[in-house]
Amino acid sequence: MKRIVFLLVLSMALLSGVVATSQAEDLLCGVAIGYPPYQYQNKSGKVAGMDVEIAQSIVARMGREIVFRQEAWDTIVTSLRLERLDFISGMEINAKRRQMFDFTSSYYIRKIGIFVLANDKSIESIYDLKWKVIAGDRHSYVEHLFEKLKLTNQIRIHQTKSKDESMVLLIKGDVVALVAPVEVAYHLAHKYGVRLRVLEDSDPGSQVGIAVHKGNYWLLSELELALDMMKKDGSLEMIIRKWRQ
Repeated sequence: MKRIVFLLVLSMALLSGVVATSQAEDLLCGVAIGYPPYQYQNKSGKVAGMDVEIAQSIVARMGREIVFRQEAWDTIVTSLRLERLDFISGMEINAKRRQMFDFTSSYYIRKIGIFVLANDKSIESIYDLKWKVIAGDRHSYVEHLFEKLKLTNQIRIHQTKSKDESMVLLIKGDVVALVAPVEVAYHLAHKYGVRLRVLEDSDPGSQVGIAVHKGNYWLLSELELALDMMKKDGSLEMIIRKWRQ
């Protein structure tokens, strides 16, 4: 029933030929910290990244202004659930999150891996992580993999405010492995001048989209229409290629 309501709203927007602009107020978008090249702060302290640029382009097509709130990922997720944000840019879509949020269609795929320092010979397989601490996230592919392998209660996942912080912990030896999207891991490895080794990369990839508060079909339809325009005119692909070079 909810899907039907959304499709009806989207159809009305499509028939109008333009994105609705009746609401002039700014849209508040949540993004994470320390998640390059997707969401991070540049050297000037400004919000930057692929998900940031995509969100800016989408909202501009809606004829509205965007304001970013950048905090730890869990804080951002909680803020959207409490309706303190309008949407979150660049969230991986899965069944658990669909229970909490509604999503636009996917606009790229993000692959997660487990990484260790290249010179660490003590960790050769995922089973060598037993009774050790790694830096990771909740609701990710890796967490489901641990459940499948019955390792959930044998590996401690330490959540950090950012992947940047996770990388620092790995370099210091406070954790033995890092769970991160492939592009993020190698981006941070280059930043800190370290070499990584892939321990686990069986993730087929997660669809990524924009999340809104459950039931906010009007905003979802506006975002979807603008996103569809960007897909059709090639501007979305240009942004993705720019950041994934």
